[in-house]
Amino acid sequence: MRPPLAAGLPANAVGSYRPWIRTDLTTAMRGTTAQARMRIACPIPEGRRPDWLRLSLRYDDGIRAWLNGHELGSDNVPVLRARSKAEALKPTVWQLIVKPDQWRAGTNQVALEGLNDRASGSDFLMQAELRFGTHRPGRFFTT
Repeated sequence: MRPPLAAGLPANAVGSYRPWIRTDLTTAMRGTTAQARMRIACPIPEGRRPDWLRLSLRYDDGIRAWLNGHELGSDNVPVLRARSKAEALKPTVWQLIVKPDQWRAGTNQVALEGLNDRASGSDFLMQAELRFGTHRPGRFFTT
């Protein structure tokens, strides 16, 4: 028998979520809460302020994101419907223009809140990839 994964189910029941699970939240969430939170540290060198942020998200069932306390966006919050595994595994990409005053010199925090459809839910996924940078006006590439 294989050990349970993040959803508290045997590996063959979770199947398609297996590559995305790194932290088992079964004990912390099952029957107790339908939400989990995580933070991603973003060090910004002095004198630089990115003006765009790209989040690539995989989640089941809802997601909300903040940058240094400023809400960036949300989807399916509050959870109005359970997302299918196919929907959860297809990356949702948020390409955002970020105001310079939303960044700080030094370490910035992107906070994520993932929501399951219910505390007793048998599946949960929250995975994020973060990129940020500065647009350079007048630069282009020929094809």
